[in-house]
Amino acid sequence: MISRIVISTAILLSCSLPVFSGVSNPDISAIGQLITSTSDAEGSYSNPELALGEVELVFDAALNPYANGRFVFSAGSEGFAVEEAYADFQKGLPLNLSIRVGKYRIPFGRMNYIHPHALSFMEAPRSMRPDDGGLIPGEESFNDVGAQLSTLIPISDIYALTLSGDLLQGNSFHMEESGTAYAWNGRILNSFSFDNGLLCEVGFSGARGFKTITPHDASFLFGGDFKAKKSFTGDKSLTFGAEWVSRKDDGEETRQGGYGFLEAKSGRCSIGMLAEQYQVPEETEWTRAIKPFISYSLLEETTLFRLAYERLMPVNGDASNGLFGQVLFSMGPHKAHQF
Repeated sequence: MISRIVISTAILLSCSLPVFSGVSNPDISAIGQLITSTSDAEGSYSNPELALGEVELVFDAALNPYANGRFVFSAGSEGFAVEEAYADFQKGLPLNLSIRVGKYRIPFGRMNYIHPHALSFMEAPRSMRPDDGGLIPGEESFNDVGAQLSTLIPISDIYALTLSGDLLQGNSFHMEESGTAYAWNGRILNSFSFDNGLLCEVGFSGARGFKTITPHDASFLFGGDFKAKKSFTGDKSLTFGAEWVSRKDDGEETRQGGYGFLEAKSGRCSIGMLAEQYQVPEETEWTRAIKPFISYSLLEETTLFRLAYERLMPVNGDASNGLFGQVLFSMGPHKAHQF
């Protein structure tokens, strides 16, 4: 009898004690990948390469009732790095405002802030890669230390407007020089939701930074993007997306580039096509590429299989063909979901 009273009292006390979000363990996720590829860029197909791609570790938790924290670490052949580390303050602010501080992927356009494992075409389009197209600042993505202020404005039952602005350290614009030269980024996103299962988003982005600190050679970026997704019965959907970026560096000609894709999804399988063109530095002609792709999730999104073919037509050099395969495996709440 006494033991029952003790147990009942302990249960009641545990239920009545306050719970503090900051002392709980964070959600921990790990995402790994196996990649294989072959190309005929040298005149004939090379032996297929097999590699363990970048591994991503994610820690996510509520810091308190008003803020969330997120850490994203990446490990690969080039070592271990902090890809993102930021806090979001989303409650208790007037005018439906949100604040983000730390290091994060900048919401310039649609593609930059999405991690590659979330893309059905395996990796970001070449036109959106800093180390390839050269239109977007940064190393692998437009990723910087800064502070963001954003707000969501519901206009009507079907239309909402999202406004955001970022004050940045600016290192993404001058990767080869150390020091702070502040940059900014702004984005306007128009979202439409219709009763027939059609979702549309139209966005506009602008950013300015300094390519060199001394002298202050400025870079200005402007981008527009669009995405439409039509959902059907039986877990079927059709998605179309496109994005265009224009970049002007002091003393250089304006360069442009963009992509468009179409993806059909049915259950755990999706198939689609990506097409793009862009201007590399010091070139006015276009580099072009087309990329059909297919992906399949095994039972759920913890395991994804992807295949892709790419026809690359560079401005200088001969066209080449590439074949790519990828296996994504993940554990934890941060899944390798499909784009």
